[in-house]
Amino acid sequence: MEEVDATVSVYYGTASIGESTQEVLYGQLTDHRGNALPTSIESPRVFVRLKGSSAVFVVGQETENRFKIAHGADATGPVLVDLWIVELGD
Repeated sequence: MEEVDATVSVYYGTASIGESTQEVLYGQLTDHRGNALPTSIESPRVFVRLKGSSAVFVVGQETENRFKIAHGADATGPVLVDLWIVELGD
């Protein structure tokens, strides 16, 4: 469990966002219940919820299997974010 500004969240895992762009596969991630995401998502959109003051960006366009993410140059140490991954309809 994690509490930020009186908001309690369930916290499942972390991965450090490095200094260069990193590729993330959907199948490497879990949802808020701990279930693995599918390896492929049609028409995905990834939104980043910052958990600190460092900027984090989705780089380029998301694909069915992956997306790229990076943090701003001002970040020092690990950068934590929540990801909201949405499957858009036609």
